[in-house]
Amino acid sequence: MVDPESKKLEGIGGWLLLFILTRTILGPPWNGWRLFQRWEEMRDAAPEFAAGSEFATLHVVSWSVFGISTVIQFCVGLLLWKRLKPSSVIIAIASLWFCGLILSVGGHFLALFLIDANFEIRDFKSLVVPLISVALWTAYLMKSDRVKNTYGLTR
Repeated sequence: MVDPESKKLEGIGGWLLLFILTRTILGPPWNGWRLFQRWEEMRDAAPEFAAGSEFATLHVVSWSVFGISTVIQFCVGLLLWKRLKPSSVIIAIASLWFCGLILSVGGHFLALFLIDANFEIRDFKSLVVPLISVALWTAYLMKSDRVKNTYGLTR
């Protein structure tokens, strides 16, 4: 008879490995490239706006938010990789909500405020996508047997 305890998921692998890699290696260059592309599209679509001071301010704000978020998420990825304690998961969840929701959504509304723009339906996507991502990763970190066994979480 096979012992069920010998087959339990444990260690960094599967979705947990993907989560860590997207925080440390895959995510930063991908998100940086996407942000760069968005700014180039805006510059091409509205050259008169790109020449103004609002554009420069928004540019600095968005790259600052990107930088802060990248540093926090990178540190969280390293923390999850190196420190197999329950507090690592709690910090990871808190950082998800801070970076994925507060920084991205807050930065979005700050940008709308700085350019004195009205909220449009296309802006809805930039608010919903971070929320869905944060919710899915939070659910995974809270419910995964691999995360529970690796970090010594109790339910």
